[in-house]
Amino acid sequence: MNIKLTVRLKKQTPIPGEYVVKVQLPIVTNEPEPMALVYDQNRSYAVYTTIPHELRRLLPWPKGYFRAVCSPTTVTLLEKVKDRDW
Repeated sequence: MNIKLTVRLKKQTPIPGEYVVKVQLPIVTNEPEPMALVYDQNRSYAVYTTIPHELRRLLPWPKGYFRAVCSPTTVTLLEKVKDRDW
């Protein structure tokens, strides 16, 4: 399944580039829009951000892996990739 979704970040993060990222939702929350952790394997790129509802429906709960282009202010998820073991 290919997707293209850009998430604007509330604060800048330092290392732009192309990564495979893990989008991880909290297991338990009472927030209507829970914050998700988006990070690469080495956590050289890691941010907390809200995730739009259309992406949450694509996640095999509570996490999913995506090829992404990351900039200091956005994360653009390009396509879902095979699950990793990290």
